[in-house]
Amino acid sequence: MPTHTCYVELFSGAAWVLFGKPRFQTSISDGGHGNRLIGALETLKERIAPVHNRLKTVIIENLDWRACLDRYDRPNTVMYIDPPYPDNGANYFHNMRDWKEHRELAERLRKTECKWILSSYDIPEMRELYP
Repeated sequence: MPTHTCYVELFSGAAWVLFGKPRFQTSISDGGHGNRLIGALETLKERIAPVHNRLKTVIIENLDWRACLDRYDRPNTVMYIDPPYPDNGANYFHNMRDWKEHRELAERLRKTECKWILSSYDIPEMRELYP
């Protein structure tokens, strides 16, 4: 993308480009279609209530995956594990950046008491690590 100080999306869609861009002086998005924002605000309470109710019993923590496994590895626990996919070219700012960490995770999962589900690429290397 060319150098700029103002970015405009007239039809934002999911705004992936906007949210993927680093912050800079000015970003402008019209939200797409005129009065859609007003309509969305009018129904916000009824749309957000189910999310609020679901999150009442959720604990959100900011833990390294190792600490999380240590804390919640119990026979009555199910973990859905969706680590960064290796070699996909993404710039991850947190852990699981390389195959070494995937090997560490795989080794740790083999010793768990909990049940777990892992999503990743269906490639031979992953099948070997997580049989």
